[in-house]
Amino acid sequence: LIDMERKMADDAWKLFFDVVSNYGIKNEQLIIASGSTKQVIVEQAKKMNVDLIIVGGHDNSGMQIFVGSTASGVISQAHCDVLTIH
Repeated sequence: LIDMERKMADDAWKLFFDVVSNYGIKNEQLIIASGSTKQVIVEQAKKMNVDLIIVGGHDNSGMQIFVGSTASGVISQAHCDVLTIH
């Protein structure tokens, strides 16, 4: 089972890299990380010293009704400006 899961993961990564390479994105431009989406975005933005983070999405509950939970978390934790797109 573990070998099958590993092969599926390897196949998924290969497909992912094939797709992004069709758009001219080089492997060294990709950041692949695991963890809380909002936390990873905020940490990577800080490491890269970016001036602006652009996020999209929405949810239908509470405060996140306007921007979504990930965008809301990024907005509240980011060290820089955040542009949200709906």
